[in-house]
Amino acid sequence: DVDAVVPTVRPIVDAVAARGAEAALEYGASFDKVRPDQVRVPVETLAEALNKLDPDVRTALEVAIERARAVHADQRRTDKTTTLA
Repeated sequence: DVDAVVPTVRPIVDAVAARGAEAALEYGASFDKVRPDQVRVPVETLAEALNKLDPDVRTALEVAIERARAVHADQRRTDKTTTLA
């Protein structure tokens, strides 16, 4: 039940919204006992991981990404604002 966890999760979401990566790192350290030196993964590391990925897994991930984007694109708000001079 989502309503049951909202009181626990809300302060975390609010802290990350207000303080960004620093708050996320603090919560990560408190929950996982790990605090990385940096939040951003270097481009070279990402490229290396992508090159090592099994081609079938990569294809499956790319299809999943395309499908998720299509679903979320259909969920975008359609209300419009008109400004009159």
